[in-house]
Amino acid sequence: MASSFDFALGLKSARVGLIRLTLFQVPLLVGIGEDDRALTKATESGDIDLVYLVLFHILQKRPALELFGMIQARPIARDLFIRYARCYKHEFLKDFFLYTGQLHDVAYLLWKESWELAKNPMATKGSPLHTPLIKLIEKAQNLFAEVYLTSTFSS
Repeated sequence: MASSFDFALGLKSARVGLIRLTLFQVPLLVGIGEDDRALTKATESGDIDLVYLVLFHILQKRPALELFGMIQARPIARDLFIRYARCYKHEFLKDFFLYTGQLHDVAYLLWKESWELAKNPMATKGSPLHTPLIKLIEKAQNLFAEVYLTSTFSS
């Protein structure tokens, strides 16, 4: 008769086997163009490196809107993309937030960009950088106002 220890040991080895299988499946699926299935397998595995492998492949091979559609319903992939884009791809992040209707987050990113631009000593009044600074601030202000009006009158 098998003990609970034997059963637990069997489950553990089955999990290890599935993880090993997933490690091989994801790159193969990416290689044959099955990006959606590869992303599903990668997120199910919980392996961040596999998820990033698929995300970077999709970023290189497909339009950004396709990527946004694929990650929107996958919290792990979405959160990893947002983390990456915050550091390296602000424009992608703004586009993603616009795609998902997160205007408040877009406004915050615009405000943050204007803040960074304002730190530049060359962005003084009358300089070539002053106009883009003002435009960023105006865009952020308009988006914040739109978010406020939408949330106020939709209730």
